[in-house]
Amino acid sequence: MSSTEYCNQFYIETTVCVELRNRGYETLLISSQKESIALGEYSIPNIMFSSKYNENEKVLALNHYVRHLEMKHHPDIIVIGVPGAAMPYHYQYSSDFGILAYEFSEAIKPDFAILSSPCMSYDLDFFKSVEDGLHGRLGIFVDVHSLSPYALDFTGFSKEKCLAYLSLNDLYVQESIEQIKYNKLLNLNNINGVSSAVDRLIDKLSNNIGSLIT
Repeated sequence: MSSTEYCNQFYIETTVCVELRNRGYETLLISSQKESIALGEYSIPNIMFSSKYNENEKVLALNHYVRHLEMKHHPDIIVIGVPGAAMPYHYQYSSDFGILAYEFSEAIKPDFAILSSPCMSYDLDFFKSVEDGLHGRLGIFVDVHSLSPYALDFTGFSKEKCLAYLSLNDLYVQESIEQIKYNKLLNLNNINGVSSAVDRLIDKLSNNIGSLIT
């Protein structure tokens, strides 16, 4: 999941999946991006983005879709990417109120969840507040946080009335993470951080079949 759009989610989904496969786990990826199909993976079904169906139909369709793929492939772990923002990030920008994330939370109950956020000036209270908010809204416990290599540009937002982003280098992101000093916060923009997240995932699942939401 991500707290806003453009939080490097596709990279996180695919590298976590590759790391799990490299360790010998049969891993099924249901990505938030259609581009994953070109890589031989699955993506979120189109019904989730259609206005022709109501929320009940979407929740049931997603649940059945994931179950069908589980029965077809019998994976050890399913990695599922949730498109869009998990909740409104800023009072002037609704992010569709995280409706899609809510539908996902009703269709799927993850064993492990990763949340990526823009790289901004945060303190521990921010992460605690986000965790409480997601648990209250979606019933999901965040196991790992990450900061994306993008920062929100509120100057651009005030002019265009849409979210604008600035690109950051990995060194800046790493230094920002180290300054916050939160044990759940990892740099998932590189393989070392992804490896640490997978260590935690495997430890939590303890070899049980599970699903992972990113």
